[in-house]
Amino acid sequence: MKLRRLFYACVVVLAAVPLLAQMAGDADFDGSGEVDFQDFLLFARAFGTTDPQFDLDDSGMVDFQDFLLFASAFGGPAEPDRAPITTLTEVMVRDLPSDPNRQDVFTYYSLRDSAIVARADSNSTKWDLAFKSTTVLINGGSSGPGEGGAILLTETDYDTLSMAPDSEYAVDMEGQPAISRQWYTYTRPPSHHILINPGMVLVVRTADGRYAKLKFTSYYKGGEAVPSSAEARGRFLNFTYTFQPDGSRSFSAPREEIQTLTEVMVRDVAADTGNVGAFTLYSLRDSGLVASADSNSTKWDLAFRSTTVLTNSGSSGPGKGGAIVLTATDYDTLSTAPDSEYAVDQEGQPAISRQWYTYTGPPSHQILMNPGIVIVVRTANGRYAKLKFTSYYEGGEAIPAGDARSRFYHFTYTFQPDGSRSFR
Repeated sequence: MKLRRLFYACVVVLAAVPLLAQMAGDADFDGSGEVDFQDFLLFARAFGTTDPQFDLDDSGMVDFQDFLLFASAFGGPAEPDRAPITTLTEVMVRDLPSDPNRQDVFTYYSLRDSAIVARADSNSTKWDLAFKSTTVLINGGSSGPGEGGAILLTETDYDTLSMAPDSEYAVDMEGQPAISRQWYTYTRPPSHHILINPGMVLVVRTADGRYAKLKFTSYYKGGEAVPSSAEARGRFLNFTYTFQPDGSRSFSAPREEIQTLTEVMVRDVAADTGNVGAFTLYSLRDSGLVASADSNSTKWDLAFRSTTVLTNSGSSGPGKGGAIVLTATDYDTLSTAPDSEYAVDQEGQPAISRQWYTYTGPPSHQILMNPGIVIVVRTANGRYAKLKFTSYYEGGEAIPAGDARSRFYHFTYTFQPDGSRSFR
């Protein structure tokens, strides 16, 4: 009888109460992406209790005021419509339901517009991550039709991670999600807690091939990292993520084009670390990475893949680029770029020869910087920079330790934006 009375009251109230969009997300109790009859059934069962999930006005009791709020949201989406994120943005997500009522259903979420996606769209590319208890799926492989993938990084600081990896993204396979359960620890009885492991950063390739970094902060409603009581409700995910909508792998704020003679130190530019044949594009003019989608534009000046360095010139790009590799030259005292004899890229013969390093051969197989090498680069728009490489290894060691990862460029360069050849 209670259920029937509530249903008829719901019909009456729906005709009289305007939609309160800000309450809709809280009223989507099953995380379906819509406030529907299944949510009504869950609310009806909780009516008259103190269950905090259904106490929408935080009064301490699930009562008629909560029913009014629920009725106002009934029939609508779980979240108001949101425009897609268009600039590098950090988002904090609170209490995202992850099958809290144990119905064996997923909550679908779009990182691109920071909103829940209706379960009816589970076979589309509208969503990027799906959550059920401690299982996290990506929209790729066996889970969805998108280009999604993921890498779970350990011993990583979320705030200082400035670049998404260029390769080695796992996709979901049947029974084997790309996102392993390393991100949490389950504490055994009597506590039965899910605690977030420190130093875990999830890098997600979204359904449309863009990138986000993410860190989980809590598995409990209210956001407690360690629940303070046995009544704490689990299966509510709290996390922070940064989404880059421009297609690049950079998590750093966009930089303005350099306006004055400037020296820049560059660290850990990944150069096809996964050995898949992809180039990393870099702009000397605004000291930042350029999206691979812009490879046929003049936005980039240098491209890196293993020990190959291209200029935006000749066979490599449509720009005015070129380079001269100077030997027995001191970077600090080089005051003027040469006025001629800049080589341009030709098929199989880049303008920047491999004189800048020595390969030691077995057993060390190291790439070491040759002293006295300065590369003068003519950029894609015809300006000039002088550059010296300092390391080929992650972290910047000139002579790497045994476990150092290679294909990470470190270099210093000075860019002259006024069109002259002067480095003073």
